Amino acid sequence: RIQVVHTKDNARGVESMKRCHACDEDKPLDQYNNFSRSKDKLAYECRPCSRQKQRDYMNSKTEEERVAHHRKVNLKRSFGITPEDYDTRLLRQGGACAICNKPEKTIRAGKLQCLSVDHCHSTGTIRGLLCNNCNRALGMFKDDVEILRSSIIYLEGYTT
Repeated sequence: RIQVVHTKDNARGVESMKRCHACDEDKPLDQYNNFSRSKDKLAYECRPCSRQKQRDYMNSKTEEERVAHHRKVNLKRSFGITPEDYDTRLLRQGGACAICNKPEKTIRAGKLQCLSVDHCHSTGTIRGLLCNNCNRALGMFKDDVEILRSSIIYLEGYTT
């Protein structure tokens, strides 16, 4: 049985405490995350209990499951796409960088990295998937087409 206990701040007549469903302790409201579907718009569990619950859940998963979960969350949060959207783009590009047409070669922590999601920083529109080198190059040129054109002219002047 779940019971939420609120106490009122006598000076203001405002609720100032809430009972955590996990640890069954009364805690200040600032110890709870927002949760729009609850009656009081606060989470049922305090932040420390919520964090522990998340840790326990993730520790129950295999390394492969944790990596897949973090990939899914990161793609959704950062770019608004699913892993399936990413994989579809990757297939359309033939598994290679949209600029140099080569597969990713960067290795971090002993693992081959995925192609980076290239996007317009002002609109958020995804342009394609790039290898680490091409993604960094665009970043160094600040996505400025005129600087890129000047670079091409410069390089062509020294081509034999």
